[in-house]
Amino acid sequence: MVQRMSKSKLVSHLYSRHLKLEEYTSIIVGDDLVYFLLYSLTGKLVGYQQYNYLADKIAKNHPREGRYFTYVTSEGTCKANSVWGLDRLDSSKTELYVVEGVFKACRLHNLGLNCVAVLGNNPKSMYNWFYSLPYKIIPICDGDKGGKALGKLTSNSIYLKDGQYLDEMTVKDIKEVIYE
Repeated sequence: MVQRMSKSKLVSHLYSRHLKLEEYTSIIVGDDLVYFLLYSLTGKLVGYQQYNYLADKIAKNHPREGRYFTYVTSEGTCKANSVWGLDRLDSSKTELYVVEGVFKACRLHNLGLNCVAVLGNNPKSMYNWFYSLPYKIIPICDGDKGGKALGKLTSNSIYLKDGQYLDEMTVKDIKEVIYE
């Protein structure tokens, strides 16, 4: 039996995860699911990430069973390079923070920072893509194995302590990590 959540409870849940819906154009909230739209640097819509709060967190990338399901179109034999959060970039800023997930990116957006989510921890194929942007690229790496992989993107990486996750930190702790 599929669990259901009312739309108002889903919206409340998103706010509890620090996602301020009114500040984004790249989110679709359905009755049970949330869709985060993914774009390429050309502005082309190339995919989406589906979020199902009620689903099993362990199931990997399955549209009905997993908490997260990500679909990205292919360009030839490769997946299109895409991120979430491009609609929030401010060209007057000099840094671009790179994180694994949407809710981590929201935490930095709420602080007025440029941030994109790569929806994974190995954006090696996006190396040249990131460096075509006019920003200093700064990955913020969770305190786990995946975070260490994201950190290989650049020498400017910020590594969180073991077991520490950006989306679970207080605003004070996030500021200390970024501005120390």
